[in-house]
Amino acid sequence: MRRNTTSELFKKLNNFIRKYYQNQLIKGGIYSVAVLIIFFLIFSIIEHFSKAGVGVRTFFFWTYIIINLIIAVKYIVIPLLHLLQLGEIISHKQAAKIIGIHFNSVDDKLTNILELTDEENSDNDLIIASIDQKMADIKPVNFNSAIDFRSNKKYVKWVLIPILIIGLFFVSGKQYILTESSARIVKHNAFFEPKAPFNYQINEELKCIQFEDYLLKIKVNGNEIPSKVKIVINDNRFNLKSKGNNEFEYLFKHVNSDIDFHLLAGGYMSKLYTLKSLLQPKVVAIQVSINHPNYTKKSKEIVLNNGDILVSEGSIVNWSISLQNTTNSSFVLDKKEVKISNNYKLKFQTQVLENSSYQIISKNNNNLIDTLNYSIRVIKDEYPHILVSQTYDTLNSQFIFNGEVGDDYLLEKLEFTYNIKSKDSANNISKSIQINRTSKEVFFYTFNFNSLLLNPGDEVDYHFKIWDNDGVNGSKFTKSQNFKFTESSTDDLIKKKDAENEKTKSGLNKSISLAEEIQKEIAELNKTILEKKKIGWEEKQKAKEILKKQKQLEKQIKDTQKKNTENLK
Repeated sequence: MRRNTTSELFKKLNNFIRKYYQNQLIKGGIYSVAVLIIFFLIFSIIEHFSKAGVGVRTFFFWTYIIINLIIAVKYIVIPLLHLLQLGEIISHKQAAKIIGIHFNSVDDKLTNILELTDEENSDNDLIIASIDQKMADIKPVNFNSAIDFRSNKKYVKWVLIPILIIGLFFVSGKQYILTESSARIVKHNAFFEPKAPFNYQINEELKCIQFEDYLLKIKVNGNEIPSKVKIVINDNRFNLKSKGNNEFEYLFKHVNSDIDFHLLAGGYMSKLYTLKSLLQPKVVAIQVSINHPNYTKKSKEIVLNNGDILVSEGSIVNWSISLQNTTNSSFVLDKKEVKISNNYKLKFQTQVLENSSYQIISKNNNNLIDTLNYSIRVIKDEYPHILVSQTYDTLNSQFIFNGEVGDDYLLEKLEFTYNIKSKDSANNISKSIQINRTSKEVFFYTFNFNSLLLNPGDEVDYHFKIWDNDGVNGSKFTKSQNFKFTESSTDDLIKKKDAENEKTKSGLNKSISLAEEIQKEIAELNKTILEKKKIGWEEKQKAKEILKKQKQLEKQIKDTQKKNTENLK
């Protein structure tokens, strides 16, 4: 019987403890909401009117978080854990004391029952009788009535009053004081521009290619226009240049990296602006290797950091290009993209036969493009050249050819070609002439057309050909001027003899006339000397002239004799 009675007592005490923590949870919830709203109002109003900076807003933010965490842990989390019988909860004796405060009639009795129950000899009949008596006295008492949930109504005012204040802000249209301020506290690390009676209109894009200058242009709009505007960079202040019409300028020179800055005017500091420094894709090194064709005998050529090149026709050209700040690049030859690279190296090889142009195009993620334009000039393999002159050797009855040949690289071979045109047929014959394989040479060649046993009236066309050593297009040749030889007919020979005889006769007549003239002048000179009996200057000059004419006469006689001898052949 005693065990059933005390068990009922413990059950009532446990129900009381549960309600006790439920009441604490309700009261803690009211406290938490009240603190949440009150500090929200306090910090929002202070932030609005103080135009708090980043540091103050950061203090408000973390203070608000810490206070609410402390309240929530103390008045919500801990009671909730105790309600779930987790952690250290109040004992039955502590619960009895709380109940005794509200019910004086059961204070001592309830405590005595718990003490007697804990005694070792609690099974003694006398103790049992005492417990039963006290239990009978406190049985009508409802322990849970010691806790009245309605008693928490007095705390609700700490929630209702702040809520009412918030409502007044919204009714008056001043809700922005709370909403904007709280938003700024939440974003405590961000800079918020204080509301100024003017605003700035600046460049749409604050971007600048690295190491270039950037001109910041600002236009001020609003009811109150400041006369001066300053720019704040790393806590240093600089005046902007006024351009009139509420416009200002500032030149950033040689922008190396991102630059953070504020604008300051009329005591109002603007939000933080950032001028972005964009990395420019660029070519940092070019190496061009030129392998000339073997037949040119030119050695390999390396050109550094110069894209314009001069090459022999048929050369194999290799480009090795180093790039910087580049995500992709391309090699464009004669407007055709021939090579693409996605790293900092671009390589390309081709054989060059014609004049060309090419571009090196580099790009990056900043949508910046760098284009370099270059040209390739090709040295064409020229045709060889030849110059020939001929003379006739009357003594040996043959033609003598004196020639000069040359090429931009090397000579390959030289030929003498003649074509005999007779009445019945035509024969084309070539003879090789030995030359050295150099770039320039002088040659001599003789040919006797009598060796061809030509018939009277036969014609011979003849010329020289020189070849070069072109290893790309194949060996090329150049012809000399064309010469012509005609074997005389019988009638032509007779006419030629008659003409030559006439020339000989004419020459003899001239010699006879000159001899007679000399004899006459000698006679006159002798007469003058005899009359003067001395030789003067005039006589000496006259004698010299006579001697000169005598030599001329001797030459004419020799020439006539020579021609006469030739005519007899």
